[in-house]
Amino acid sequence: MTIPPTELKRLFARSGNRCAFTDCRRLLIVDGGPGQPPVTLGDVAHIVAASAAGPRGDASMAPADRNRYENLVLLCNIHHQRIDAEPATFTPERLRGIKEAHERWVQQRLAAGVQDESPILLHRDDRLYSTLLPIARMPMYVYGARSRFKTEPEVQARLGPLRGREMAPFILREEKVFAFQDLRMRGNPFGGAIVGKSERHRIVHWLDDPDRFRWLMELLNRSLNKLTGRHGLHLDKDHHRYYFPMTEPGEPRYETYRPLNASKATRAVVWQPVRKRTGEPRKHWYHCAVALRFTKIGLQTGV
Repeated sequence: MTIPPTELKRLFARSGNRCAFTDCRRLLIVDGGPGQPPVTLGDVAHIVAASAAGPRGDASMAPADRNRYENLVLLCNIHHQRIDAEPATFTPERLRGIKEAHERWVQQRLAAGVQDESPILLHRDDRLYSTLLPIARMPMYVYGARSRFKTEPEVQARLGPLRGREMAPFILREEKVFAFQDLRMRGNPFGGAIVGKSERHRIVHWLDDPDRFRWLMELLNRSLNKLTGRHGLHLDKDHHRYYFPMTEPGEPRYETYRPLNASKATRAVVWQPVRKRTGEPRKHWYHCAVALRFTKIGLQTGV
């Protein structure tokens, strides 16, 4: 399958026409000589290989997903050859981190003051509400330890039992597992996936480090993903929203909650609209949804 033009346009735009490899940033399309066409010096590389047999192959990824922007990174010829020659070093997780760091660098220099967020796509009949909620309490530390495995699915598969309502969100960066659980404690769920001495990092020290701050936001949002899942919401990755799915085929869904002005209330979160004139059900259903994510607005400090 070929890469759709829309995915290529998005990749080149967000990459700034430069190699994404750390500290390379070589221009990838340059002007040719007089009367000559532009010269292409770069390649579109796949993070997970275009085929399961290629470097960083993953048989579980659908063929159509391999040629989407999320699985592509723009590199010069030299660094494309290098990542394919060293797949154990340049894992999909590491390449995603390299791509994210490069695109953030491009955004900071070419679009200063513009927040680089994926747009929230709305249907014309959607109702949009916006609320900025303060964080009541944050973990003080992030713990890290060397991983026994190269990929996050391998780490996930080796997680130990969780206690009560414990959650175990984590990220794998620089061949280390980072989590909010104290990895120094015996019986932590990551015991079978880590090796060696564990480290403790104060979150406040990560806030001013661009790479570590990005890791922290990802870890917090993964925690949010697990929490919403426990409340019966699913994540719509294409639209970046959590939504209430239908629990019974063809049946509306109701949820009970506590509003600000009452002790309890119930509302429909999945329902089928009807035509006003005839009362006839329409062919589509509505699902209540919410876009949730952590973001840094400011840092309050004191003595």
